Amino acid sequence: MKKVKKIALSLIIIFTVAMTVKGDLLGKIQTIDTLVQQGKYDRAEQAARRLLNDPNITPQEKASVQNLLNEISKKKNSQKQQQTVTQSTEKQNDAQAEIDKIISEAVQGENIATTLPPTADTGTVPITQTDDVSDGSKFGTYNNYEKAALAKRNASTIFQLCQLYFKDGLFERAANLAKKDTSGDLRNLYVVAISSRLMGNYDQSINYYNRILSVSPGEAQARLGIGIAYKGKGEFSKALEYLRAYAATNPDREVTRQIAVLNEVIANNKQ
Repeated sequence: MKKVKKIALSLIIIFTVAMTVKGDLLGKIQTIDTLVQQGKYDRAEQAARRLLNDPNITPQEKASVQNLLNEISKKKNSQKQQQTVTQSTEKQNDAQAEIDKIISEAVQGENIATTLPPTADTGTVPITQTDDVSDGSKFGTYNNYEKAALAKRNASTIFQLCQLYFKDGLFERAANLAKKDTSGDLRNLYVVAISSRLMGNYDQSINYYNRILSVSPGEAQARLGIGIAYKGKGEFSKALEYLRAYAATNPDREVTRQIAVLNEVIANNKQ
């Protein structure tokens, strides 16, 4: 009788331990699931990998945890893709806002026609700021638009087409078109300078900003652009020089913040 009781007691202990382990496993899985629902994918992944290496879980439970890891990986990839799309959109919006601001300052008082009488779209009509060729159905007409813009030999027409390229994120195409304007129009010089900077071609960007300053020494936005380009190149002292020159006449909170950051970087590099 005593032997039977001992066996029964042992079974109860084993069952209790097993249930405790199962309960602990369930709790960990619930914690991981909560992290996933909160979008904390890195922490969820770390917890799932620790659980996967737990020697107390069965092969079937390991398979379940691996499935959970696969799901976390998919969500992380989806999040990265969304972030990439968002960053790309923000970059294009920032570029367009920048060029709009610079151009409005550069051409104050200039009267540029933005509307033309309605006409059939043959792919060779003059470009205006109201044209929408951003959708795929009209993308193939860009070459014809360029031919028409260049045939007019008109800086405003070239600039207006460059604006459309900016809205589509076609910075290289905008730069190449703007370079074909031989009139020295400030707007198109800015197009090349800005688009080159956005593509990481900092030397060309600086060159065109300096061309702007040689024509119009008072262009504060050109000094700001040179500062940003030098920062992109990692030449922080030169960047600081131009950012300070800009801030001296154009107080700006973000520029002031960037100056503080560069001062700290330069100080740390000297240590």
